[in-house]
Amino acid sequence: EEQKRLLAERRALIRPAASCISITYRNVIAVKSDGTLLWAVEASSDTSAWNQYREAALSWKNISQVVLVGKGNTKTFGVIGVRMDGSLVWAGKNLSFLDEDVWTDLTAMVYTEVDRSRRGYHDYHDVFVGLKRDGHIILHVTDEDKLDWEIDKLREWDNLTKIIGGKNYIAGLKSDGTVVAEGQWK
Repeated sequence: EEQKRLLAERRALIRPAASCISITYRNVIAVKSDGTLLWAVEASSDTSAWNQYREAALSWKNISQVVLVGKGNTKTFGVIGVRMDGSLVWAGKNLSFLDEDVWTDLTAMVYTEVDRSRRGYHDYHDVFVGLKRDGHIILHVTDEDKLDWEIDKLREWDNLTKIIGGKNYIAGLKSDGTVVAEGQWK
């Protein structure tokens, strides 16, 4: 019965009613056109780390974007929802900084895990970027002093209309069509 439910959720994810999709380690989550979430998990995976956050997130309303954070075995993981009014809702581990008053009036949110590992030593840094309605960004970086990004320049980004993040990078599209970027691929 559980496998049938999961299959139905996966099929629903590909319907055009989804306005935003986020994927991470064996999880797919979509924002439906009514602002609620649909969450599918790989049937064969151990999802115990995600279950409590999944239950909370499935009750959220008026969501415009969703971001999955981490892989469930990192020090920071969970799910973040951007509400249609620009506020945030979240469920996860080590995300309490999102309660700060600066995380308001948002149109988008991006998370990237920056891998600075060398020779078997694991060194991961979480970067969270929120795009404000006025085109500026807000930022939270774990262990900022250990990251070789130009964080001060990143904080100066303005006139942005879109942001995107991937493994080891963040990029933004400015209103004049130019692109700004920071990360290890440069």
